[in-house]
Amino acid sequence: MRVLLLLPTAALMVATLPGVVDGPAPAAASPVLARVSPPDRARVAEPDDLALYRDPVSYRGRTKAPAVRALVGRTTDLSPTGENPDVYVDEAGTSHIVWNEPRGDQPDETIYCRLPRGASACSTTATLRFDKTYGAGDDPSFNTDYDGPKIVRIGDALLALSYRFPTIARGPDGRDGSVSVGWASYDGGTTWDAPVILGRRPLGELAVAGPSDDPVVVNVGTAPYCFDDERPGQMCVSAIRSGLFDGSSGSLSPRAGVDYSGTVVADGTSAVAAMTDAGINSASQSSIWLRRWSGVDPVSDPDNWDLSAPFPGDAPDLASGPRGVYLLANEWTSSGVPGDLQVRSVTHRGAGMAPELGPATRVAGDFANDGQVFEDPAGGLHIAYIESGAVHLRTTMPEDVPSPAAALLPAVTLSTRVGLSNSIALGATADGGGVMAHSDDDGVEVVGFGSTAPTGVPGLADLPGGGNLSCTTIGFGSFEVRALQGCFFRGTGANKRLVVTRGAISLNGLEIVPDAGSQLVLDPDLLRLDTIGTARVLARNDSAEIELFHGRIQRDLAGLRPGDRIFEFPRESFQAEVLGFPVASGLPVELTAGGDARGSRRAGGGIRIPFDVGLPAEFGGFTGAGVLRLEDGRGLVLDSLRIHVGPVGFGVLTFEATVDWVAGGTWTGDGTLQLPAGKIAAHVAFIEGDFDNASISYDPNPPVPIGQFVYLTQVRGGFKVRPETTFSAGVKIGAGLPVQGVQPVTADGEAMMIFPRSGPASFQLHGSVELLGIGLAQSTFRFDTDGYASYDGSTTLDLGAVSGSASFSGFIDATQGLFGAQLTAGGQACGSFSDANGQPEATQRCSKGGLQAAVSNVGFAACAGLETPVGPATIGIEQKWEDLEPLVLASPPLLTFALISAVAFPCDTGEFIIPPPRRLQGHGRVARAIAAGGTAYDLPAGLPTATVRLDGVGPGGAEVSVTAPDGTEVFGPDAAPGASTAVRVPG
Repeated sequence: MRVLLLLPTAALMVATLPGVVDGPAPAAASPVLARVSPPDRARVAEPDDLALYRDPVSYRGRTKAPAVRALVGRTTDLSPTGENPDVYVDEAGTSHIVWNEPRGDQPDETIYCRLPRGASACSTTATLRFDKTYGAGDDPSFNTDYDGPKIVRIGDALLALSYRFPTIARGPDGRDGSVSVGWASYDGGTTWDAPVILGRRPLGELAVAGPSDDPVVVNVGTAPYCFDDERPGQMCVSAIRSGLFDGSSGSLSPRAGVDYSGTVVADGTSAVAAMTDAGINSASQSSIWLRRWSGVDPVSDPDNWDLSAPFPGDAPDLASGPRGVYLLANEWTSSGVPGDLQVRSVTHRGAGMAPELGPATRVAGDFANDGQVFEDPAGGLHIAYIESGAVHLRTTMPEDVPSPAAALLPAVTLSTRVGLSNSIALGATADGGGVMAHSDDDGVEVVGFGSTAPTGVPGLADLPGGGNLSCTTIGFGSFEVRALQGCFFRGTGANKRLVVTRGAISLNGLEIVPDAGSQLVLDPDLLRLDTIGTARVLARNDSAEIELFHGRIQRDLAGLRPGDRIFEFPRESFQAEVLGFPVASGLPVELTAGGDARGSRRAGGGIRIPFDVGLPAEFGGFTGAGVLRLEDGRGLVLDSLRIHVGPVGFGVLTFEATVDWVAGGTWTGDGTLQLPAGKIAAHVAFIEGDFDNASISYDPNPPVPIGQFVYLTQVRGGFKVRPETTFSAGVKIGAGLPVQGVQPVTADGEAMMIFPRSGPASFQLHGSVELLGIGLAQSTFRFDTDGYASYDGSTTLDLGAVSGSASFSGFIDATQGLFGAQLTAGGQACGSFSDANGQPEATQRCSKGGLQAAVSNVGFAACAGLETPVGPATIGIEQKWEDLEPLVLASPPLLTFALISAVAFPCDTGEFIIPPPRRLQGHGRVARAIAAGGTAYDLPAGLPTATVRLDGVGPGGAEVSVTAPDGTEVFGPDAAPGASTAVRVPG
């Protein structure tokens, strides 16, 4: 009998209803027009539900469709040598199939096939390869996929995955090992992106879980080594997320040996896993455990998975869909062997509670094995298994009953091709039509079942392709965003146009790195970037890292072009540093051009970041300037790590330099020191934003004046700026008003020159001093650049009549053209004397007494006392400069000869001594204080303590210094390191 139904869509459908028995001949009556509900396999409505057409009116028809066997469709052989297929069926009923193709001594290939509904051949195929370099002990024959590839759908993207073992590849984390690689397609399998390393663990069963805006691929399967400490035999769980490489994993095994038949499915935003010990470690039974992910990260932490109590069973497989989660497993009999194949529901009662099982429905007998269960988008169950040398299928009608398992239809045979090695995968659409992908010893086949009619819904093959998203890049108008690890996933459902990632991205070389628990949300269509939580914005490469910003970002990037500012991070919201230097102002981040001559967008653009950095306080508020450059694929360009400093003034010095980054917080470079009458080249260093040192080497010609009648004739050393600008060097200087054309004092040694913020500079040298050719070793020479110098030290004299070890002190007053020095020696004076008859003695007489010497603008004298035949006397050398030719003063050998020849008997140093000018006695700071209206106060000698009251004038109070009799400042701005520092006494 044929029944004609008029559907609400105005479509006519002719359906054969088996088992309908014709009734008696009807009486004449008017036909009745009925409307029925549109569900694909719904029961006919009751008469009081909707209008009913009955003809004849006496016929009482059926109100419920009988159970029918699933229709077996076309069988398609895909490969005679392929193995381990996997399948995903989209809304249109199109099958997306992957399998492994072994190639002997060449790398295995992952083959993709797009098989339209009811078709006999693939409409699109792709060969997906993982090409790599091979090191010692590795070769292409090791690039093998033993367990077969997997395919999942994430949003509108397909992701094919393959685990390669035992070949070795370097992951994004820099570690070597076997890896899982993935290929992504955003046009339903027409094109595929290049492979990307996504994980480290073998692929078991995969489930796409998590919220729609942040999907995660959960991988559960047996791994030889689930932990880095290489504990073998675990049911391993790992995760693959958008734009993120996560090499971590954890064990879901409740105890050792529970590492068989791992399976996992999504359950809303969570996931449920099952595993068994297969009776290996039990004398009585095989047990199954269920675990449910709580949704808390990390997925790989077993503490985030609830655990059920074990229950008898073996070879579990899970399915999930709109009607919930179902478990297919062989029961375990009391005799200790597998029993019937059964299916039952899995219920979750709440957070922190283990999954629970519903009542069991028998699927097949105890010879059934390799069972696989799949739940279609309408909630129908499809169960395939091998029994009696064939692959069978049982399905459910979508009856309105608590559990579709209770409505299993009789089995149909899908294939009689069963070998020693079998692999089964299922997929179906909402109308119950689907495919079984199966491999055995004879290769890969696909068998259709259920409806092959068009679904009327577009599938992934209908996607237009192109667009601005690939596995690793997102086009954002005139620039690109790259995933630094992994593969970008779009969201699912209402969020399928968004890309959400917890991993770092590169924007023309600028990195944005989410903090733990934070996410980046990118809208490739509207060109918007948002952080959920906080993220770091970094300019970095393998050697250096600069944090430009740390916080939340909400940025609309629409309409940006090269030269535009993509960001401008204000200093007020985040204090950035450039490798030790604090940034002194906002940081503008500018796009630079990438693309070809026609202006087309491509990878290769960059970033330009001009910046100002603060210099140490000693630089008086000056800043350094530079420009960072970043390039896509390279990150921070090292030669852009350059800062220009100056010109900066330090008293009479002016400093200018350009420094380049070396490592850590160290910057070095070359610069110049500008003195009043010349420049000195310097090599400088900054460490962590502080000026560290400068090394210099210079032979000025002509000599450089650094004070009145003080000239720098050679420089070798360095300088620093803390606490005051201090010039440390090996130097030669000449000082003093020339005497007969020759400077009276020269010094050679290690010098320190201090340039205060205000006032004259001071100079101190430790080394050797020459007084008009007389060498004075172990000397200290000090002067201020306002014209006063002092020096002291010790030396050894050997001037014929006078010799000994001497200590000395002296001064130079350039303002008055005076210099002077006095020496005290514990030496001897020697001479020959005549007796009373006028005859010379045969030997010289020498005195061991003290020796006094003086040198000044007047001349040089050195005298000592000794006993003579006629009584005590003095003997020594007296020489006035005015009595010498200028040529003698210019020649140390001639001068020494002249002094040796100038023996005086008696001898007196009195007229050669010039005391330091009273206003300058002690230290040049005293004179400056007096000249500026200050007060100098002499403390009497011999006081154990002294208290002085100071009444300062003005808001700053009085500046105080204390100077010792030898001119050394012991308290004040010029005090030596370790002494007290200058203080201001409140006035």
